[in-house]
Amino acid sequence: MKKLYILAWIILTIGFCFKFLHWPGANVSLLLGNLILLIHSIIFLIQNAKSNLPKSLLYLSISTLTTYLIFRLLYWQFSIQVFTIAFVITIICFISYLAKNIQFKAPQIILALYFIFALRIFFTPAYKIFYFMNFSNPSSAEYAQTSYRVWNNYSWFLYLSNKYGEAEEANKNAQKIYLEKQSSNELILERDKQNYEILKKNEEKIKSKTWVDYEYLK
Repeated sequence: MKKLYILAWIILTIGFCFKFLHWPGANVSLLLGNLILLIHSIIFLIQNAKSNLPKSLLYLSISTLTTYLIFRLLYWQFSIQVFTIAFVITIICFISYLAKNIQFKAPQIILALYFIFALRIFFTPAYKIFYFMNFSNPSSAEYAQTSYRVWNNYSWFLYLSNKYGEAEEANKNAQKIYLEKQSSNELILERDKQNYEILKKNEEKIKSKTWVDYEYLK
């Protein structure tokens, strides 16, 4: 069981590093590592629920909190529901330790810090996470500044946070990058032309505050 737990975190660490560096395979590593982590925590819970419930809940708390962080990092829906589950499990875990008067050591302290970090992420708007991962990240900042796709995504997250003025500005940056690409005589594919039309539509939706569904660029 310990080897399975270590393997999960090795794969997760690779996934988090690849995600930060924007290398291919990041999402696969994150999902695979998280799946192994969840499998480990469930098996441990089944085998040790009666004999060592606090430790079983500790592993389950860590795995569900990790699942929540991955949901936020991939901008998936239902992250609030996942956090709610992780929150409840973590609170029950701490209560079980306190009820049995078990002294907090390194694993419990790590869980507490991990929980605080997840709680901080919970109150962080998606646009700030996106900005950090793309524009503040040295490995991707140069590309992000010159990609109309990145600016379009950023405008969507800004819009969701009611940052309408900033969302419109991000959309204009996306259109500007497209037009600069066109004026520099670079090869303009048909999909780029279609994407430009989507950008124009998004601009109108931002202005009228009717941007409900995100349309993926081609």
